[in-house]
Order: sequence, then structure tokens, then C-alpha cells
Amino acid sequence: MERSAVKEVLGLLKKAEKAVAGKEITAEKESRCFDALSQLKYIPLTAETLVSSNAGKLLRPWRNYPNKKIRDLASTVYESWAKRLAAARKNQFLGEAKKTPTSALKSQEANRELIRGKLHQGLCMVLEETEEGDITRELVEASDPVGVALRVEEALFNNWGPGRLDNHWKYRSLCFNIKDPRNPDFRRKVLVGQVEPERIAGLMGRTRLEMARTRAEMASNQLQAEYERFEEISDRRRLIADTQKATTDQFKCGKCGKRETTYYQLQTRSADEPMTSYITCVSCQNRWKS
Repeated sequence: MERSAVKEVLGLLKKAEKAVAGKEITAEKESRCFDALSQLKYIPLTAETLVSSNAGKLLRPWRNYPNKKIRDLASTVYESWAKRLAAARKNQFLGEAKKTPTSALKSQEANRELIRGKLHQGLCMVLEETEEGDITRELVEASDPVGVALRVEEALFNNWGPGRLDNHWKYRSLCFNIKDPRNPDFRRKVLVGQVEPERIAGLMGRTRLEMARTRAEMASNQLQAEYERFEEISDRRRLIADTQKATTDQFKCGKCGKRETTYYQLQTRSADEPMTSYITCVSCQNRWKS
């Protein structure tokens, strides 16, 4: 439901922008723009959806549009969204959590204190990244970076245990992602509660596939689109590999020394260069390319 609502809102905003595109702005074009924007009033958006979709930021320019009718409509929709966010401050999602003093970050266990500090630093970046006048700024200001850092660290500790050699990489990976300058979406979702502490603790998988999914989920909206594109390319290559494999003895395995191999070829470089061969040893399953 949430994803479809976001898709509908972004689609209407795009439709409004397209309606008045071009050098000549006619009354008919502005009428189509008005119709698209007016439909925004009837889409049920939650506070969490408003934050994750950046809908308020995209609507804001319409509040300064030359046509008064469109300008007033955009302001009305924007204000209704702002009221929805203000109401969210009072409910259990944000309002019931007590403010935690900064001194509470201190811990007798130095390692846990260090992790809490890194999480706190990353969460504090959200306010700096949220522009003045942004519809989500009030929601961000109402959030408690210290309290969220404490709850996240506690959930991690309960699920992963102390940050020792066997799981230290999990803590490092999460702290990196939450402080990554290229990944503002993930830390914003954590701060406002859209990604709950228990969910964060469950993100880190053990298998390569689970870890790939984790990286995609922690990534920013832009990086998630890139992951999807690379996944599509990988699926296409796997399909080609499965349908075009051939058996040959011309390749010698560097691991077991045998010449029982299967291979397939792909054009990974420019068209005038040789194709790349992807080889698998039938005996020991060693893989290489040439």
C-alpha cells in the first residue's frame, strides 16, 4: 500500500511538471497541471511515507509557481502534509519516546560506547542534510539521535553479542553505511523510525546472497536503482552462460591440472576485441576467465 501510494504521488508530480513543459505555457497546459496536483489531496500518505519519498521537497517549488491558482493549491496540499507530520510527533511512533540525555551515551564498556558514538554521529548528519523549509525537517528535529543510537546499539548487542573478532565486521559495516556521505536515505529512515533497530540487527546475513541483499537495503535510493540494474545484467549473463556452455579440453585447470572443462564466452570489451571466456573445471569446480 505504502509503495503504491508513493508511486502514485511521484507519478502525479511528474505529470504536473510535464503538463507545463516547454516555452509556451497555455491555459490548457496549466489546467492539466492543476488537475494532476489536485489529485494529491486524496492519496492517503503516512508520515513515514512522506519522509521516505521526499514528496514535500518535490512539491515545494509549486508553491512559488506564477499561476496563483496552482500556487494556492500546492500550498494547501503542502500544509496538509505538514500537519500530518506534526501529528506524528505526538503519537507512539515518535512522541512517546523520552528524550535521552547526551550523557547516557557513556558506557562502562568502551567498545559499546564507541559504537554508540559512531551511530550518534551518523544520525546527527540527518538534520544538516535536511534543508530549511523541507516538509520533513520538523519531523527530523523532533527525533532523538541519542536515544535512537542507544536503541540501535542495544538491538545489535542483543542479536550479535559483543563486537569481537567473529562479528566485528558487522558493526563496522553498519557504522560505515550510517555515516556514508553518499547514503543519506538510510540514516534518515533509521532516525525517524522507518527502519526499526530490530530490523537493522537482522539485516546482516551470513551468505553472500544475504550480504548482497543487505547492501541493497542499506543503500540510498539512487544506489538501490544501480543494484537493480546490475542484478538485471547478472541475470542476463547467467542465462547466456546456462544456454551456451560448451565442453573442451583446450583449457588446463591451474588448480588440479586436468583439462576437463566447460566454458562460455561473452563480449565484455569493445566489439573489435576478443570475447572473454569463462571457464569451469568439471573435476574441482575451479573457475577462471581468459
